[in-house]
Amino acid sequence: MTVDQQTQVPTTTQLSVRRNALTGRYRYYRVPDAPLNSKLAHLQQNFSIVEPSQVPPDEAEVFWSTTVDDPKLTPFTSDAAAHRLDFYIDTLERVALSNLHYSHALVVEKARRSSVGAEFTAFNSPAPEVQLAHVQGKRWEESHASDYLSDILVAELVDGRRILLNNDHWVAFVPYAPSAAFEIMVLPKRPAHNIVALTDSMRASLEHTYRQITELVLNVLGAQTQVDFRWVMTPVAHQTSLSRMWLQCTANQQLGNSPEELAQILKAYL
Repeated sequence: MTVDQQTQVPTTTQLSVRRNALTGRYRYYRVPDAPLNSKLAHLQQNFSIVEPSQVPPDEAEVFWSTTVDDPKLTPFTSDAAAHRLDFYIDTLERVALSNLHYSHALVVEKARRSSVGAEFTAFNSPAPEVQLAHVQGKRWEESHASDYLSDILVAELVDGRRILLNNDHWVAFVPYAPSAAFEIMVLPKRPAHNIVALTDSMRASLEHTYRQITELVLNVLGAQTQVDFRWVMTPVAHQTSLSRMWLQCTANQQLGNSPEELAQILKAYL
């Protein structure tokens, strides 16, 4: 078991130990765990889970990388969210045309003191951030003839306690085992590999969802808090075990003693 080094291990025996489905890392919480529904128990305890030590390091070659500070990205407000999303789509469309064989694309949006910068990276093999999830997805498909990210999404919807937004195309939630002290994850309901290939209705819905998440983060954490938005995507034509892109919003800000408490705090601002 690999324990997140930033997680303090409580002395009480009432512990909740949870495994992040994408990174394979474990986190402790100071509250007893509520009974898991069958889907979450399956995802959490099944023999087919992949531990980080089982994934050999892969030095993914960077096809293309750039850092952008553009007036369209600033300020870090919900009103500017649509402009940022359009900018990311335009940039990735140009990359897709020139690098048809890249495997994963990563956009890291960094909000710092009301300003926003973005880092774009395209890899020729699974990016370091998704290597374990990629291997896990392949093993999950082989073992269960099922889609890993779809099962994660269904498990979260069935549990329901951490769901923040749920519309026709997207679901925003606090993960069962977050990768940071503060995390909101957004997944599409149907397979969608990247923001470039979204249908018009999915893109419009994502813009609205992204705006809501930005406004929520600003209302809860304030404009001065350092926040990262990570867009993890693959080209549509690339054969991957990961059926969906995802968006993670993270911050080093502790709110509540568990993901469920964090979700309740966030829901009060919606």
